[in-house]
Amino acid sequence: MCGVRMVTSRACCPCLAFLLSLTTIGLTITAFVTSNWTEGTEKVRGSVEDYTRKINGSKIQISHWKLYITFHCGYWTLCRESRIRGQEERCDSFIQRLPRAEVPKFIGAIAAECGSICLLLIGLFCQMGSCCSSQPSMHRVAALMSVTSGLVSFLGRIFFIIVLNRNVESDGDIWRPVDWWYGWSFKIGWLAFLCDMMSSIASLQAFNTITAEINQAKRRAQVKKMEEIIDLQLIASRPTVETRC
Repeated sequence: MCGVRMVTSRACCPCLAFLLSLTTIGLTITAFVTSNWTEGTEKVRGSVEDYTRKINGSKIQISHWKLYITFHCGYWTLCRESRIRGQEERCDSFIQRLPRAEVPKFIGAIAAECGSICLLLIGLFCQMGSCCSSQPSMHRVAALMSVTSGLVSFLGRIFFIIVLNRNVESDGDIWRPVDWWYGWSFKIGWLAFLCDMMSSIASLQAFNTITAEINQAKRRAQVKKMEEIIDLQLIASRPTVETRC
């Protein structure tokens, strides 16, 4: 029964780790390139040039018009869309909207995300190589890459969330949201982190299973060798016993 369980575990764990790593890469890239980490509404002051209202068939310009607009942002863009018909969504570079003091942290968050994706790709290649080799070292490297990429992405997302919170909740002119919440990109990013940790556990389990199989095979070989030595000794001792009799 132990042998059957070990063979089953050896067959399932590498495939599960590979699928989880592939899912992690897809989710991480999706969360990284999309701009729905934060969503919400903000109130802005309408300008004389931008907004007009029709009253009795004539256009009257209003300079102190409060307008609610929706926004969503991510690593790359900050998009705003007004609730007036005909007004298109406007997207700007998010880094250009940040104060200079927050730019190094934001660049560090981007570098951490890029580094985690590279580590995930290395781990994926190691898992692909482990399918062609019976050595457990590939699974160990894949597990190490998965854990490291998870920690790096965790730090990068924490930095990014700190930058988001400081700018969303600040009293500056860049952002004045009435209400905001985390969007689906945020959820996908942390789902990718969960899949990454599960992939590292599966890779580590595959490493332990293969290592246990190798050690068990060595013990069987040693036991078989000892049995052969004992048999040879018994065969060698039989003539002397007969001679004494």
